Amino acid sequence: MSSEPTANGMTRRNFFVPDVMYAKLQKRATATGILVSEQLRQALDDYVKKHERTDEPG
Repeated sequence: MSSEPTANGMTRRNFFVPDVMYAKLQKRATATGILVSEQLRQALDDYVKKHERTDEPG
């Protein structure tokens, strides 16, 4: 997967999201003012943190 580094320390990624999921994210963005991209970053961060704890040996 190619990446394009940006000035703010992020990398652009392209991936597919089911239409129904994207519609829910857009609806939440309108209601909360939180961009879809930020919602996805938050969800990915939560997922990684959860699995860092559970993936550790011992």
